[in-house]
Amino acid sequence: NFNRRALAAAGWLRHGDREYYSFSPAAGWRVVVLDPYQLALIGHAQDDPRRLAAVELLRRKNPGVHPSGSGGAWFEGVRGYDRRFVPYNGGLGEEQLR
Repeated sequence: NFNRRALAAAGWLRHGDREYYSFSPAAGWRVVVLDPYQLALIGHAQDDPRRLAAVELLRRKNPGVHPSGSGGAWFEGVRGYDRRFVPYNGGLGEEQLR
């Protein structure tokens, strides 16, 4: 996966470290581009607020995940939709949900 800080400096990205946006290519149409790893353990620095939010969410939803993301019993005792709360997944931040 990409280091988000390095990715933000890439010349081909237009939005830096916030790669979600929308645009209207034609009248009556809106294209929405989301960043599904805005909240994630992977790609962010250890002290990045988005990573810390992901750590807190995982702590609440899946206590089997070690905050580092490198260990734990990820699926032990987790049922149904909560099985999606594992370190290799990401999530949309509040800004994208508005």
